[in-house]
Amino acid sequence: MTNIHIRNIPDDIYTLIQLQAKEKNKTQNEYLLEILSHAAIVGMPDLAKQLPDTIQYIVRTILLAEQERTRAYTEAQLSLLRDCMDTLKETQNIIREAINERPETDQYHK
Repeated sequence: MTNIHIRNIPDDIYTLIQLQAKEKNKTQNEYLLEILSHAAIVGMPDLAKQLPDTIQYIVRTILLAEQERTRAYTEAQLSLLRDCMDTLKETQNIIREAINERPETDQYHK
């Protein structure tokens, strides 16, 4: 079997390869062989062709998440507003009852 030796791998790429191999319970060699085998069979994707679709997906995801956050925030505000209105109505009723029950000779009513 033939061997390939790769030189000048940037530290961050090397670290990623180590982590990803470990996550898959593979040695670095097994992991790299898997990547190279896949690339040899299907070829490397052209990033320039994939980028527009990827950007669209990311933008849609962000917008949907923002819409969901906005909707949840609006619903929370509406719920809080309804609770406040209910409390205000209850307070008005209590005040009306207190005024109606107060005797006419009340010192504050003079």
